[in-house]
Amino acid sequence: MFGLGRRSGKAIVRQYIGCLNARDLDGVAALLHPECRFIDSHGEWIEGRDAIIAATARFFAIEPRFRIKVDSLSDHQGEILLRGKASASRPEFTTDALWRARVEQGGIVYWQSFGPQTSPRLARILAGKDGGLSEPGGQDLR
Repeated sequence: MFGLGRRSGKAIVRQYIGCLNARDLDGVAALLHPECRFIDSHGEWIEGRDAIIAATARFFAIEPRFRIKVDSLSDHQGEILLRGKASASRPEFTTDALWRARVEQGGIVYWQSFGPQTSPRLARILAGKDGGLSEPGGQDLR
């Protein structure tokens, strides 16, 4: 009643970022809506909770030091807008960025990254459709 006990979209997004930064795959999974979609800065996407969990695990394996630092976060009519910096051990993942998220029924249903067009095609890489990156140590990610 009156929304008591429900977390705000901003709180869920903050928790999601905390889980990403802590490399907590179970925490990430718990915050995803079953019909979620991840969209990279090139407009390519990965769809579905299971596919995004697998992609996140793959990303954790190839980038052990990835972190998001949020400089600003706001809620505009249900769209959570973020500005900040992604840092990583690999320079191709280190950038100033914008993100947009939407939360429905307590889970992230939409996560979109906006970065430079020189950034990797992350959706392809994480879905295993691009051999453009390899794990540290040279293992091909195809």
